[in-house]
Amino acid sequence: MSEVFSSITPLSKKEEISVKQIYAYLLKSWGYDVKLTLKEIHEESKFIGSADANQCNSNNFQSSGLTEETRKTYFLARKNLHYLEGAPNDTSLEETLNEKSSKTRSSKHFHHHVKVNKDITHHLLTKYNPEEMHSSFLNSLRNDTFDLNTMRYVVARDFHVENSLQMLIKCLDWRWNSHQVDDWVYAGDAEIYWKGKKKEFIEAFKLNQAYLRGHDKENRPICVIHVQKHLRSNCPDHDFEHFICLIIEWFRLGFKPKEGVSKGSILFDMTGFGMKNADLAAVKFLASMFEANYPECLGMIWVHNAPWIFNAVWKIIKGWLDPVVASKIRFTKGEKDLGQYIDSKYIPKALGGSDTYKNEYLPPSKETDDRKPKDEEFGKFVEERDELVAKFMQSTINWIQAKDAQESAFYLKERDGIQNTLSSNYKKIDPYIRTRGAFERNGQLKVE
Repeated sequence: MSEVFSSITPLSKKEEISVKQIYAYLLKSWGYDVKLTLKEIHEESKFIGSADANQCNSNNFQSSGLTEETRKTYFLARKNLHYLEGAPNDTSLEETLNEKSSKTRSSKHFHHHVKVNKDITHHLLTKYNPEEMHSSFLNSLRNDTFDLNTMRYVVARDFHVENSLQMLIKCLDWRWNSHQVDDWVYAGDAEIYWKGKKKEFIEAFKLNQAYLRGHDKENRPICVIHVQKHLRSNCPDHDFEHFICLIIEWFRLGFKPKEGVSKGSILFDMTGFGMKNADLAAVKFLASMFEANYPECLGMIWVHNAPWIFNAVWKIIKGWLDPVVASKIRFTKGEKDLGQYIDSKYIPKALGGSDTYKNEYLPPSKETDDRKPKDEEFGKFVEERDELVAKFMQSTINWIQAKDAQESAFYLKERDGIQNTLSSNYKKIDPYIRTRGAFERNGQLKVE
């Protein structure tokens, strides 16, 4: 399997049912009207797969119409997404929302104020705030799809329902309560640069120790890391974690799921490596990111021109690596080795290739790199997005509760169409909610 499934369509019946169970547990815990008890969700026999339906007669089924319950549940979570600040609310729901929730983004961390209903919540989810996790799930979607994001955890845990559920929910908690990477990606490096804060964080970009450039022979984008330029003393650990997460998120924006590209590759240039460059804390953090929080996002890792002194460091690092991540690592020497995986035009000239590109940090400009002012067009795009996300939730409920393979196939196809439209919608909203990043300013990142 070269790439993660971008939709659920290619799955076997058993695999599809596993994904239905995971969505059922999540949606039920978030308050959606899934008409199955926890005990019933646990039973595979309560679900129908779509794999048996070779053709589906759409005339037999109606497109998902939103129930008031689905709309209300979605809009409660939507109120906690800061990127929608300044967008119109659904006025028909405002009174209901105010009765049910007085929380706003200003009280983002409300973990102790929401009581978990254990009658509708899987035991693995009970220690997590359902409102936070629902909002984190919505917040994580950009130009990809909900299914692609969810399938990364399912594939990483080999379709085991409870293991996949646990991995996914821990990551959603990490994104909301620990590192707030979704907030970081909206701000990018530009907001920090303009505020004149975190000078070491900006210096990490100016050193050009990590940047995006080109793609490998599988069309996966490449992140180049010149390890010799990194010194742990140059940047506090938390700021460097911020730096790593932001680069991974920008990397992710460069994936092309519609073209089957849902992973990226990393080239570690070890030329000139010395023990002063051996930042084990940074390596351990990076390893944990790709194992726990960005599973199935790595294509290949090339450790290039590693000197003999690196052997001692590698013995330590090897013990931290998840077997799946470790299996993607190749040690290479010279242009011939790298040339098996990357065309010469994207191999730096210093490493024997023909690429003369030199990364340069271009300071952000308020005129060109700030967010667009939120206007009427933005309001229209948000209204479209609200309707699409709520409809996706409704269609997912219908797919989960399908009574036969034909009905399941109908709603599965409907969900795919909604998600593709959501991906296009994100590209319209993106300029209003996210500052342009360093690799967009230098032309190396294009949001597809």
